[in-house]
Amino acid sequence: MNRLGINLWNWSVAPMADIPALIRRAAKLGFTAVELPMLGAELPLEAIRSTLAETGMEVTLCAGSSPARSLASFEEVQRTAARTFLTDCLGIAETLGAKVLCGPMYGGRVNCRALPPGEAAREWELAVTGLSALAPLAADAGCVLALEPLHRYRTSMVNTAGQALRLVSDIGHKAVGVHFDTFHANMEERNVPAALRSVLEGGKLYHVHACGNDRGAPGTGHLPWGDIFTVLRRGGYTGHVTMETFCPGGMDAAWHSPDLGPDQVAKDGLACLLKWLAGPA
Repeated sequence: MNRLGINLWNWSVAPMADIPALIRRAAKLGFTAVELPMLGAELPLEAIRSTLAETGMEVTLCAGSSPARSLASFEEVQRTAARTFLTDCLGIAETLGAKVLCGPMYGGRVNCRALPPGEAAREWELAVTGLSALAPLAADAGCVLALEPLHRYRTSMVNTAGQALRLVSDIGHKAVGVHFDTFHANMEERNVPAALRSVLEGGKLYHVHACGNDRGAPGTGHLPWGDIFTVLRRGGYTGHVTMETFCPGGMDAAWHSPDLGPDQVAKDGLACLLKWLAGPA
């Protein structure tokens, strides 16, 4: 049975101080997992671990890059900062029992430009080198690295499932796989269910974010939800399926005023996940 999760960004732009309360809130709504954004702030780890045990919730972590830290940067100081940050994230994962650290850890959210072929190849190899060094650390922490393709307005490195699979292949470590996000795939894949199937058939689907084409709850918008969840069921995916929606002021929040409050968005999304994942194969 899949764990059904929600990223705490659904409720707060900066959720770090309120994590225990938000975990309880998600559990009360019926979720069986939460996702914590790694924002560089110090976490109340013991309180989080205690709350996870109290509620029976599982946890995943998500992390990305920034202008100050990127494994694919041509500047050593930025690569070092990224290695330190991601190593710290793996330490948190081990402490909390998180089995997945997901996100654009290759350098996404930083590099969004056309490079000459030689420089593009160097950028790619730097990402491969950095992630190859982190992979055994993830395995030692009981965790996997799930690499997320992002849309073209956020990165020029990995936009599609095919590119993510190539990066994972170049790294060549069992602790590294793909994180498939329906919001990004909606913009970059010609056929979203087929792209998802290609990752599943490659044995590298390690994490799923389910959200609408406008970052709304899963089940909304124009994505082919029935086909997407049929792929997951028939492909035997047993990992987390996590909502990644954003409250006003969050990274991908809509500019227009949302019609629903965060609790209602969470309830609607969870109802969709329960319905489609329990459906006939």
